[in-house]
Amino acid sequence: MDVVPPEWLHLTMTGVGFAGDFDSGAVTSIAAAVLEAAESLDVTPVVFDRLFLYGEGVCLSAECAWLQDLKALQLDLVRKAGGTAETAGDSFIPHVSLAYFSGEVDEQDLHTALDDAQLRPVEVPEPRLSLLELGRDDRVYTWRVLAQTTLRG
Repeated sequence: MDVVPPEWLHLTMTGVGFAGDFDSGAVTSIAAAVLEAAESLDVTPVVFDRLFLYGEGVCLSAECAWLQDLKALQLDLVRKAGGTAETAGDSFIPHVSLAYFSGEVDEQDLHTALDDAQLRPVEVPEPRLSLLELGRDDRVYTWRVLAQTTLRG
């Protein structure tokens, strides 16, 4: 397993598209529209309190109504700007990947190790919303922040 370093932990919301498909003006417009619209949300702390395994790795997830609202808002604005088309009805489970599988993993051993770790909920009181230029080189996500704001209730 490849553990995600703390500085690269993130919750992916909505893909816009490939960086080369947009000029800088379009990217700036998308970011401004999303960041402005996000100011109207009733933001509460995000609590990651469920651990789950999926095909690519291990995640912490959160149940958070305003993140669902933010996802819908982003989809609408990105589609209007000609970005990547996701379907509004697609399932969205807010999660942060903690590690990615890079080979065979014994599922029972992994479950035992996670149970032994006695993980506690993680609260993010003031999450940041960022537009990123994302890459995944050397089996870990990295990015460059293009626009960002802290969301407050």
